Amino acid sequence: MRKRWNKVCLAAAALIVAGAVCAAFGGGKAEGPAAGGLPQVELKMMIPGPPQKDQGLVNDALTKYLKDTLNVKLNIQQFDYGSWNDRSNLIVASGEPCDVMFSAAWTGFNTDAVKGAFVQLDDLLPKYGQDILKANYAWILDAGRINGKLYGIATYQELAQQRGFFLRKDLVDKYHFVVKPLNDVEDLEAMLKVIKENEPGMLPLFMEPGHLLSEMGPWDRQGRYETTAVDVYSGKPEYVNFYDNDFYRKSMALARKWFLAGYVNKDAATTQTMTFDMMKAGNTFACDAITNAGLQDSKWSTSWGVPIISFNTIKPIISTSLIQGALFAIPRQSKNPERAMMFINRMHFDKQLDNMIVYGIEGVHYVKKSDNVIGPPPGVQASSGLYNNVYWMMGNETLLYTYEDQDPRTPQLVDQFNQNAVRTPALGFTYDPSKMKSEIAALTNVSAQYDPGLSSGTVDGYADGLYNQFLDKLKAAGIDKLLADQNAQLSAWMKVNKK
Repeated sequence: MRKRWNKVCLAAAALIVAGAVCAAFGGGKAEGPAAGGLPQVELKMMIPGPPQKDQGLVNDALTKYLKDTLNVKLNIQQFDYGSWNDRSNLIVASGEPCDVMFSAAWTGFNTDAVKGAFVQLDDLLPKYGQDILKANYAWILDAGRINGKLYGIATYQELAQQRGFFLRKDLVDKYHFVVKPLNDVEDLEAMLKVIKENEPGMLPLFMEPGHLLSEMGPWDRQGRYETTAVDVYSGKPEYVNFYDNDFYRKSMALARKWFLAGYVNKDAATTQTMTFDMMKAGNTFACDAITNAGLQDSKWSTSWGVPIISFNTIKPIISTSLIQGALFAIPRQSKNPERAMMFINRMHFDKQLDNMIVYGIEGVHYVKKSDNVIGPPPGVQASSGLYNNVYWMMGNETLLYTYEDQDPRTPQLVDQFNQNAVRTPALGFTYDPSKMKSEIAALTNVSAQYDPGLSSGTVDGYADGLYNQFLDKLKAAGIDKLLADQNAQLSAWMKVNKK
């Protein structure tokens, strides 16, 4: 759904950009006092994602739009995903000018916050972030807290996560498979058997490391090889051994059964091939996926060129690490933290602001089809891009327009999906691993050695006592010590936060 525009139209479109910007926004630079006498300041915003060709033009348009409210000269700078971690580390280490910075659990938010890279927001939020505090999703703020202090403001996006599989809908229809709103993993087996027997050359199920059956449960777990987790469904604020439980053992046995039946690719434990490439090639029936109640079906159907239907296997869940998938922080070197906080606040309620950041300039980069539905400008195809920023980062996803080939109810569906998800009993808690670094490193190595083979079914966990050997090595590496430390911290946190 999140389309990029046709490259052959770039030159023609570029010719109208400057004129359209001037017509829409009056041209020129914002100068002097505005917004109730606030002097103009520059805000540098740094985010990951594909750099946009017209970013400078959009920055100028945003500056003009914000003059009467925030009076900031907005300078958005974007860096490819592959270079973002290095770039963000440099920003933190060097003190390079930056006022609004994307962060996330997967980019080191917790580590950066603990070492003082970000401004504490506990005083700034009540003064300059009152719209966030009034939002019906203000409960997500706890995910930005480390040791009780607020360092980041989470974006309201598809926060919940629902696991399952994507299936090719043409084959589902062909064989009259029944897909329910919520399915058991075992229900997929009969479908895989039919595909194996009737579709020569079609792989029934593609799996890759990091996308294996054992990970498809209701786990509050932050990393691929993290050896402990909270069972969200249990309602108990307690870390358990991720590998020593009935769910893992059942998943391990099922994976082995499917592997021996030839339903799964033989290199599932080691493959470097991505699910995206396999599904796009058109010779795979199913893949493990973040299904999210079908909210992603349209996007992946378009990307892969085949109709997709979601096969959901668990209820949607929300954990601290999932909410930490996108936050905005104010680096300690910011010279204007108050204005930065005002800007972050505005991204949570200003519909025009968010849509300009994501989609660019109306009439140049998109046209309105109705109040909340957009499409490409006349003569431009929606297959490749002139300007299309990262939609899931920017403040409040439910404020965004939808493309004409997407369900126009998507913003409302995203909100319903989040509000109805099962929340981890440890929501808002972030573990401090500083005392367990050596144990975590050792446990990670053990997990990487055994889990891929067991979870993919490549090896038999009960042959030669392999699974028991895995559990023994986890104990020797200190998993009980880690669990004790995690649960002690979580228990103390629960008492303070009255959960």
